[in-house]
Amino acid sequence: MELSINGIDITVPTAILEQLVRERLAGNRVQTFTRDGLPAIGAAFHSGIYAGLTLYDEEPHALLLQPGDFKGDWKTSLDWAEKEDGMLPSRIDALVLFKNLKGEFKEEWYWTNEQPASLSSYAWIQSFDYGDQISTRTYGHYRARAVRRIVI
Repeated sequence: MELSINGIDITVPTAILEQLVRERLAGNRVQTFTRDGLPAIGAAFHSGIYAGLTLYDEEPHALLLQPGDFKGDWKTSLDWAEKEDGMLPSRIDALVLFKNLKGEFKEEWYWTNEQPASLSSYAWIQSFDYGDQISTRTYGHYRARAVRRIVI
């Protein structure tokens, strides 16, 4: 799986992700489901579309794309995603969505839930045309999709 973290592109071998999953499942965590219980990418799953694995708080999660689409500024998009029982995707989530579910998006820019560390009036957006990520002013109007993450 290819990821971009803090501007650094990395490839995480599937075997490493599977090892992380096995280690987490062996711990004292509440298990929502197991790795073997994950559907094919693009399949309906837990009221969304399964997009694949993502990382959140340095732990593997199943990423689900929620139905619905919105267009607005960043703050309004954050609020909309929350009302949809989800959140805007992180930058890593957005890369997973671009790689695995590009066909579920218009070839436009979509908001993420992240802001550059030093620019509070900016937020990151993801292109579903060529895959670029850039930061832009939060008052701009771009598309938004909500996601949910499930700990595995």
